[in-house]
Amino acid sequence: MEFVFFILFYASIISMVIVLAFLPTIVALYRKHPDRLWIFVVNFGLGGFPLFWILTLVWAFKSNWLIKNLVGTYDEQNLSNNTK
Repeated sequence: MEFVFFILFYASIISMVIVLAFLPTIVALYRKHPDRLWIFVVNFGLGGFPLFWILTLVWAFKSNWLIKNLVGTYDEQNLSNNTK
């Protein structure tokens, strides 16, 4: 019985660590961030370093409205020109 408790306890600890490590990626996916692929790449490659983990978390929480208004206007103009 102790062995089962030991396995379940450490499996839950490992699961929580994995979720915490990939929190920036989870946030970016949930918010449908336009750079979610790059957030995952940076989080996967450099997420073990606290500085990069914090930077990717801030990047994931960055406002989509700001990104859409700064970058989206150029994309919308190109799309409207290409469809004509």
